[in-house]
Amino acid sequence: MKNKSLTLAGVLALVAVIGKFYAIPAIAQATRAALVQDRDSPPREPFSIQANLPGGTGLYNIPAPPAGKRMVITSITAIVDQAAFTDVLFDVSASSEGRAYRYEYALQHTNTFPDRFFGTFPSLIVLDPDGSAQTSISVQGANNTILDSGITVTGYYIDIP
Repeated sequence: MKNKSLTLAGVLALVAVIGKFYAIPAIAQATRAALVQDRDSPPREPFSIQANLPGGTGLYNIPAPPAGKRMVITSITAIVDQAAFTDVLFDVSASSEGRAYRYEYALQHTNTFPDRFFGTFPSLIVLDPDGSAQTSISVQGANNTILDSGITVTGYYIDIP
């Protein structure tokens, strides 16, 4: 009986010594895995902002992202109803952390409605919390006014490291 007790005590001591040396790397590896984020797989927190812009110039200020987040705009859709059939231009400008963006698009006429123009534009605009972005819609030609317009901005938020 004394022999079995000593054997059991020896096995437990061996397991304790081996555990001491292998536990530290295992804990470090688990901690390292918790600190790494996958930033290449969008969307982490998708968003969609819709705004109706009745009449006027079609100006819209895209809201800044929340604190601690970075906003990545991947697509902007615009629709415009106007008083006469002429060209419609859609402009997006943004600035953030010293980066400046400017996109200018010509909206396409829809065949369904005589004075409606539409466009969906893929984009890649990155805004930090201190950044700003604005859209504007302009109608070419004299005596043309925007009756109604709307935009949809889609993308995703990621955490700022």
